[in-house]
Amino acid sequence: MKKTLLIMVAALALQVGTAFATPVIDLAPQQSALSLSAHGGDRSNDFSLTTQLTPTFAIGFQHVDWNNGGSMNDFFGQFYLDEKGQTRLILGNRTFSSESKMIVGVAATMPLADQWTAYGALLGAGSSHEFDLGANYKLTDTALLNFEYRSVSDHGSRNGMGIGLTTTF
Repeated sequence: MKKTLLIMVAALALQVGTAFATPVIDLAPQQSALSLSAHGGDRSNDFSLTTQLTPTFAIGFQHVDWNNGGSMNDFFGQFYLDEKGQTRLILGNRTFSSESKMIVGVAATMPLADQWTAYGALLGAGSSHEFDLGANYKLTDTALLNFEYRSVSDHGSRNGMGIGLTTTF
């Protein structure tokens, strides 16, 4: 876990950026997750779909729509860097307005209690930076309640607390 924190701090310090609003969750191979969330501070609505293709690789899509104008789409892959899948490398493409940029980042998860898992992510796409800290609460075997703080810096700064729901299938 110390390596994970060191990587995340180094990425932030080097302005590699921060992560995406998609909740970082654990999936079994061939399992998918659909997430919907709303953020108050930056007034946005998010939709994401992630599929675990193998024990060490997942792909996903995320759409963020800011109510005060603008949207962002991410297509990404998550490569697990440890056996438990708690540390992940993120590579993908971000389309923000009319610009398309490669994204790179790291994400980490950590169990907090029986029903709670914390996550953090750092992501960068050129001059765009994003930071995400959150927690998932397991409601049922297939439903999670997500709480998160997100800060995005691209064409201005957008920050806010969010709440969402994720279902796995």
